[in-house]
Amino acid sequence: MKGSRRWLKWACGSILFLGLCFLMAPLGNAVPILFVAHLGLGWWWHAASVLPPLLPQWTAALLPLACLAISVPLAHGFVAWLTASRQGAVVWRWSQTLSVLALLLLGSAAAIAMSGITHQLAWLLSTPSIESTGPGGSFGKLMDRTRDWAEAVREFEIREGRYPDNLAEVAAACPERHLQLRVAPATGQLPEPFIYIKPSDGEDDVDKVMLVSPARPNGLIFVGFVSGRVLVKPASLIQELMEGKEEP
Repeated sequence: MKGSRRWLKWACGSILFLGLCFLMAPLGNAVPILFVAHLGLGWWWHAASVLPPLLPQWTAALLPLACLAISVPLAHGFVAWLTASRQGAVVWRWSQTLSVLALLLLGSAAAIAMSGITHQLAWLLSTPSIESTGPGGSFGKLMDRTRDWAEAVREFEIREGRYPDNLAEVAAACPERHLQLRVAPATGQLPEPFIYIKPSDGEDDVDKVMLVSPARPNGLIFVGFVSGRVLVKPASLIQELMEGKEEP
């Protein structure tokens, strides 16, 4: 009887889960199986992309792991003693301690993630880049184009061992990126070229300006640095930026 109830609960849970998959499909997953795969295997994919860069810095995790190894047995012993001292109390087991620890770690991870989302949202709402001048807005498109060029130049330098003489050379070497030599700074405006300042081969100054986008109507430009990062700057500083006089 108990076995049949278990199978019934499992079947009902599976039906509800599959129903949720089909409901979630229109929200971004064209095929429900993708939602199931991301839910079940997403942790492994995330670990595969996050853990390799962290492995060389494993010594930084020794102190928190040592604190955890000391605090968990002490906390378990205290709770077990506290429950045993009360008449009729349940026996506190290690499985319960590990469950509480998992909940605390997951809650901490969720709090950190929410904090990052909140700070990012606050930055987006306070930055002048929140602007839309047409379907989808062209500000974000211009920023994406600038970032694509900066990344493509860095890839060219790594592959060829030198910086390109011009952006046309980069576009020819990276046809898969579909890079455009001219872009419209705003919806409805004529395309304008990017300004490319060729760094010296073996340039060590990662804060040196390498790329400048066309100026937006609101007086802002996107500036790409040798390091690959892209910042928003007032167009009035373009001369100082190109001469390396303005701090990034």
